[in-house]
Amino acid sequence: PSIYSCCSISTAATTATTAATTTTTKYKTQGINIKDAYIGELIESIDECTINNGWTSLWQSTFYEPDRIYTSNHFGQSLNFKKALLPFSLLLNYTVGMSHIDETRKVYDIAFNNAIYLKAAYTGDTFKKQFIVKRLKKSNEHDTLVTLTCNLLRNEEKDPIFSVDKVMLFKNVLALQPEHKEPSSTSSKQGGLNNIHNNSIKEFLKNIQDTSIQSKLPSNPVLANLSHDRLILHSLQRPLGRSTNMSLSSLFRMTHPLIFNLYQAHESKNLIVPGALVLSSVLSAASRDLFEVLYQELISCRFYNLVAPTDTIGAFTYIHDIKTLSNGLEQVIITTVGVKNCDIVNELNEVPLPLNLF
Repeated sequence: PSIYSCCSISTAATTATTAATTTTTKYKTQGINIKDAYIGELIESIDECTINNGWTSLWQSTFYEPDRIYTSNHFGQSLNFKKALLPFSLLLNYTVGMSHIDETRKVYDIAFNNAIYLKAAYTGDTFKKQFIVKRLKKSNEHDTLVTLTCNLLRNEEKDPIFSVDKVMLFKNVLALQPEHKEPSSTSSKQGGLNNIHNNSIKEFLKNIQDTSIQSKLPSNPVLANLSHDRLILHSLQRPLGRSTNMSLSSLFRMTHPLIFNLYQAHESKNLIVPGALVLSSVLSAASRDLFEVLYQELISCRFYNLVAPTDTIGAFTYIHDIKTLSNGLEQVIITTVGVKNCDIVNELNEVPLPLNLF
């Protein structure tokens, strides 16, 4: 049954000659046609947004974010930035958000790789994004794994501000994988992009590697003591919630029915949380104990189970390696494992975990 109907005419009315009693409907998706996709294909997103303070207020009310480089204009300026930066995970969410994904098929986030914050980004900046088909692979006889390089661009700049490879599983569709269509310039273009990444990272870190930075760093004794081969159980955990999941998904242009459409999702009893928001919840759970992070890269992230908005998300972190840098800085390589519906501290305390988990 219809709950609302509206007809609007913006041009001169014409006289109807026949009265139709039925009409035939056919849905045409606005999504990417993965079946005809080819390696090297460039997809320009229709989205273009100016990120204002409302974005960061909603973000910080949802995800615990203690790092001052994202929360304090004064601290950001002390590191030679204009002001506080936009958070890493906020930019990741916007970079991978696709309002033109194929809504007629079930599509799931499988992995994120090589997520790099390349240039300083601030509230008030205007962004657009582009996607490049990097890899097409059959998952089985019916499904396709698609890897897209997602680049976030600011205003009219050609070099990316943020870049990440996103792996998605498209159910019940097989890409034709016409490798012969791959542009001959793809490999050289990718090499150029890597050079841009390296130069941008150096430019980004140059602001942080200041001779006087040590006096600006915290020395609070309650901070976690990071050491090689240590496992940290994080006590902070919370569900995202259905309303917040929908609000943030709209904000970041994630529009697939599996996120919003309760009627379509009734068979699985619930909606799902997009992968980027799951990742943000896990990073948030770990952030208090890892304070404070000045710069981060995400080497690889894998999603093994679906997460519903009502699932509580917690995390624990294993410290692989610590390298002492100049000026009181450390480079720490970690693996953080996100877990749903588990009281991390009470249920895992003193429980031996296999090292190959990390």
